[in-house]
Amino acid sequence: FEAQAKKTAAGTLKEKGCTAYEFHADAEHPNRYILVEKWDNAKALEAHFKEQHTLDLLKVAEEVAAGPIKFDLGTPLGK
Repeated sequence: FEAQAKKTAAGTLKEKGCTAYEFHADAEHPNRYILVEKWDNAKALEAHFKEQHTLDLLKVAEEVAAGPIKFDLGTPLGK
């Protein structure tokens, strides 16, 4: 997972509209990761989910998790 996450991060940071994309390992739970990402707009984020590196990451994540992955989308404070 980590190898694919690094590839996906490198590709994603080159995408139009992406201003941040960082994976963080949870220090207390070794199999939990936090992804912090920032996009200029929803259209850019929607396009991101069609990129091959994103599809590859989702496939690996589902294999590792042995099932669907849950995403929690948040809104930055102050917006």
